Amino acid sequence: MVYKDVAIEAIEHALKALRNRHLVEEGAYAPALAAFNRSPILQGSEWKEKAENLEVELQQCYKAQALLSEQLVVAVAESRALKSLLQEKETLITDLQNELNQARDECSHLTELLEEKSKSLELTMSKHQELKAQREQLLGEQKLKYWLTNGGCRRCRMLSALTSIKKLPRPQVDGVVPQSEDVAEAYFESSIPGTCWQRIPAHDGGCASILFEYKSSKLISGGQDREVKIWDTRSGSLSNILYGCLGSVLDLSITHDNKFIIAASSSNDLYVWDANSGRIRHILTGHSNKVCAVDVSRSSSRYVVSAAYDRTIKVWDLQKGYCNNTIIFHSNCNSLSLSTDGLTLCSGHVNGNLRLWDVQTGTLLSEVAAHSKAVTSVSLSQYGNMILTSGRDNLHNLFDIRTLKICSTFKSNANRVGSDWSRSCISADDGYVTAGSADGSVHIWSVSNGKMIRVEPYVFGHDISSKIAQAYEEVAIEVIKHALKALRKRHLVEEGAHAPALAALNRPFVLQGSEWKEKAENLEVELQQCYKAQARLSEQLVVEVAESRASKSLLQEKETLITDLQNELNQARDECSHLTELLGEKTKALELLMAEHQDLKAQLEAMTLRANNAEAENKTLVDRWMLQKMQDAERLNEANALYGDMLDKVKVASIEKLARQQVDGVVRQSEDGAEFYVESSIPSTCKQRIPAHDGGCASILFEYNSSKLISGGQDRAIKMWDTTSGSLTNSFYGCLGSVLDLSITHDNKFIIAASSSNNLYVWDANSGRIRHTLTGHIDKVCAVDVSKFSSRYVVSAAYDRTIKVWDLQKGYCNNTIIFHSNCNSLAFSMDALTICSGHVDGNLRLWDVQTGKLLSEVAAHSQAVTSVSLSRNGNMILTSGRDNLHNLFDIRTLEICGTFRSNANRVASNWSRSCISADDGYVTAGSVDGSVHIWSVSNGKMVSTLKEHTSSVLCCSWSGLGNPLATSDKSGTICIWS
Repeated sequence: MVYKDVAIEAIEHALKALRNRHLVEEGAYAPALAAFNRSPILQGSEWKEKAENLEVELQQCYKAQALLSEQLVVAVAESRALKSLLQEKETLITDLQNELNQARDECSHLTELLEEKSKSLELTMSKHQELKAQREQLLGEQKLKYWLTNGGCRRCRMLSALTSIKKLPRPQVDGVVPQSEDVAEAYFESSIPGTCWQRIPAHDGGCASILFEYKSSKLISGGQDREVKIWDTRSGSLSNILYGCLGSVLDLSITHDNKFIIAASSSNDLYVWDANSGRIRHILTGHSNKVCAVDVSRSSSRYVVSAAYDRTIKVWDLQKGYCNNTIIFHSNCNSLSLSTDGLTLCSGHVNGNLRLWDVQTGTLLSEVAAHSKAVTSVSLSQYGNMILTSGRDNLHNLFDIRTLKICSTFKSNANRVGSDWSRSCISADDGYVTAGSADGSVHIWSVSNGKMIRVEPYVFGHDISSKIAQAYEEVAIEVIKHALKALRKRHLVEEGAHAPALAALNRPFVLQGSEWKEKAENLEVELQQCYKAQARLSEQLVVEVAESRASKSLLQEKETLITDLQNELNQARDECSHLTELLGEKTKALELLMAEHQDLKAQLEAMTLRANNAEAENKTLVDRWMLQKMQDAERLNEANALYGDMLDKVKVASIEKLARQQVDGVVRQSEDGAEFYVESSIPSTCKQRIPAHDGGCASILFEYNSSKLISGGQDRAIKMWDTTSGSLTNSFYGCLGSVLDLSITHDNKFIIAASSSNNLYVWDANSGRIRHTLTGHIDKVCAVDVSKFSSRYVVSAAYDRTIKVWDLQKGYCNNTIIFHSNCNSLAFSMDALTICSGHVDGNLRLWDVQTGKLLSEVAAHSQAVTSVSLSRNGNMILTSGRDNLHNLFDIRTLEICGTFRSNANRVASNWSRSCISADDGYVTAGSVDGSVHIWSVSNGKMVSTLKEHTSSVLCCSWSGLGNPLATSDKSGTICIWS
């Protein structure tokens, strides 16, 4: 500052002296004319006085010139020092940039190594899983072969084992669904823009939103002047203007077919224009604050979503012009975007969170903290698998839409987000990310490496300034040399000043006047040269001071850049350290997995060798076993022939017996062989309320000619109850799944349970031990029944679309019937030759037990059949369905004999069981509301409604003695009615 003040004073003094000198020169001729009229003595004194004044003025000029020279020398030295310091700073910046690039390269290299290690780890894990699967498969085959060798093969068990082996999980190839060819959009690979093609003064007051039409070069813009304009980007000309918006345009969107343009406005509304005619199609009203974001579904041009500062997101139907759904949240939304399938909504909020919503239900699917400050932009990539978000924290994050994990982060010290609605974007090939800055610059990053792509500035102007500075420096040096020379010359003149004065005293006055005149003229010339040199020094000093100021400001910028580079370098080093730690952990995990993989591979090889040996041994044993079985088959054929003859005799005898018992379709009590029962009465009161099972009781039944009740439930237990006292008499354990149905042999010796574990379990009723576990079904077994003609044969139905006929004595499957619709319930006929089955498609089917052929079929219900039960005399079949009807069929003709319904009766599940009373006079069924309804078979009217249950009734069973009636519900409670 001292140098500056001194330089300014010197310049002002030089200019003042020049002005004085100019005035003196202007009036020089008048004194000269006057001097000719005066005496020589007077003229000599005037020239002497003038010369003395000029000497004084010249001395002052030389002093000012010397002072300016000193200041100029100091300024040049300071300028040179600043330049050297700038060169040092530039060298330091270059070193820091090199170190930063090295650190980034090291981070990239570590990232690549980490990805390679991760891929190796995944590949090793997949191989590890394959080896484990092979080992499990080999173990399963060994167990199967051992079982075949020691226990004797059963066809059904082999089928089940092989099916379970085939159902091993298939490896997942890829987590990304490739884009199909028929829906892929046509686009070209994006290039990095380098020059401004068009500069268009589009809107007054600012332009907040722009977008391109789909597959077109036309650009749509909206601004503060409440206008929406369409531009031709090739020529920069205006194509169309859309009027009618009553507020500033904050966001724009266009349908996928380019037919409709939608604008979000500060007037709290959305405006929909026809792109061809330019007329307003809809004004969507409903928001209570300014609408700041809008988007249209890519899969359908019908639905639009918008977000406003009333903390709501609305889904609109463009065809009908009204709101379909409203999502309410606690933080205002600045931007949103719809997924490519139109089912998921991505929204960015003021609190910095990114949220994903279900468009149809409005439920929040997931949420992540995307930024530390407000999210300003949310945009979807071309493929729809990435989300780009921008925030007021000056970061731009790229998320995976499936996991909401950050894939990349783009940032720059020069990039500053301008407002809460600053929008960024992704290129058409998903290769580049673009964002604007508050200083008017546009930054482009590469998605592949996360680095900013920029064009170096042209350096012509910088070269010119350096040349000018060099020229000024040379002139300054010359001026300083000239000033020093003049000072030395002036010093010599002053030393010899007394000698001419003494000589002049001895001369005449006329000669002295001419000498003083010559001296004055010389002094004037010298004074002019001094003022010129002083002016040049002043100009040079001003230039040096200005250049020093510029160097100081540039030096401050360099120091700021150095600080930023050091911070980035520290971050890069920290990231490298973190990546190094991750790489070490991945390496250790890979080494551990490789060691385990080698051990597993050795075990697999040893097991394979043992399996080959076992297979050879098993082949020998199978050959011996087959030979033995051939001998057994010959003996079995002989026994079958004898059995067939006996069966024919029994059939003839049973037909004769049945003919004697049946008169007008009613079974009469015979003296020998007929079951004992009495006439059933209508129950009215709940005699016992038993909390039987946890989780629900799906099946109950009475023993034949007994008041004991058997129940099975979700707790996998089978229990036997005394209905007279309500006490538990026995429990049967060993079932590995929920009990879905029960049956008991005609002699009350064996209890059979159908389970959700795909098996049937057979208990000895007396000892409580499991007699058989019948395996063969590959899905849950939902129905079971035992032949009333013989206690040897059992039928079961499962959700693998099969009915199997089992032999209880041998414990294996005799026959399998395959059909296309799952069976919910089934029942044996009285002669055990026919199976009645009710299916999910609503049909009732009759099957031949021995051949497995379909005898007849009828559409019993409009929805799934839930229950099939046979009457006591065997002539009628009662079916129940999900259509809340209960039909009674004649088993001989499959014609409906009666239909029982009630508005209050609603079937609870696909396995809700109804029943017929012991005298075939009443039909009983449970309902969802916990009530039990009883109808009379004779007139089809409801005779009673029993209410005691608090949950849905699942099963009803009537004792063969006529009374009591038992019902069970979903809470596991059993009610005994009398």
